[in-house]
Amino acid sequence: MRPLVLLRATIVCSFAVGVGALYVLVHEYRRKEKRRLREAKAAAAERHSPSKAGPIGRARLIAILEESAAAAYQLIEQTRRLVVQKSQQDGCRRATTPSPPLCRATDHPAFRVARAARARRRSQCLLPLATATPPPPASFARPECPRLPEREPPPPRPYG
Repeated sequence: MRPLVLLRATIVCSFAVGVGALYVLVHEYRRKEKRRLREAKAAAAERHSPSKAGPIGRARLIAILEESAAAAYQLIEQTRRLVVQKSQQDGCRRATTPSPPLCRATDHPAFRVARAARARRRSQCLLPLATATPPPPASFARPECPRLPEREPPPPRPYG
């Protein structure tokens, strides 16, 4: 009788191990399926809105920067047209001054345009000469920037 009890215990243990193995297999399958669905959702979200999906790729960044540069250029051109139109309406002529070499952060073209506009307003018809600021003393004069030798620009790089 003792071998029969041992056989039953072995069968029960084998059944328990089989049920446990089946549970582990089903659990792993469900876990992998959830992960696959999560990754598919993330990929779909990235395709539809890359800003919410994390870092963007190089090609997309270049496209965004090109769009931004084009918009900025259009804004600059529109501003120039408005300045010309306004100066023609006021009967003022545009002053053209040679541009100094770039040395400091305030020598950026946008700052130069603003300075030139202020100088035009002071010197022409928008402000009387009495309110124009006098030139700074010679001690404040900016030294000339050293000129670099002219070089040929490098060939354009392909994107990608």
